[in-house]
Amino acid sequence: MGPPQNKYTIRRLSYFAHLIGVSGIAVLVLVIIFIPESPTVQKADMWLLILFFLFTLYGVYTFVAMPQYVEVTPDGTLNFHSYLGTRVVSSNDLSEVATESMGYYVVFRFSKAKIKLLNRIDGLYELLSFLKARKPDLVIKGL
Repeated sequence: MGPPQNKYTIRRLSYFAHLIGVSGIAVLVLVIIFIPESPTVQKADMWLLILFFLFTLYGVYTFVAMPQYVEVTPDGTLNFHSYLGTRVVSSNDLSEVATESMGYYVVFRFSKAKIKLLNRIDGLYELLSFLKARKPDLVIKGL
């Protein structure tokens, strides 16, 4: 029994809205860092702004590295595609599929890795039923 469809995609509008939001915060903090200090504009400690900027850059990196879609091959291999590359994992190594952050993310836990996606995947339940049929001891939490 093969998967009903080959490709399971995260809704692009949702993904790009989150990416633009986090990127916008990073740009705003960068603008605040470079505004010259004057009697009417007083900045907080510069190290705090730089730390917050680095934190938001990490958020941008996290969203860019997050897979955009999951591709299932006929032999059951899962290909997680992101803008930074593709991670190929066997479905036999999958031990758990769960939600994190109050259902905001779906996490695929493998024997040696963990892959996190936004919980806005078209055909997610179809994919989970295919994986559960392939591996009956698969643990599914929060979905």
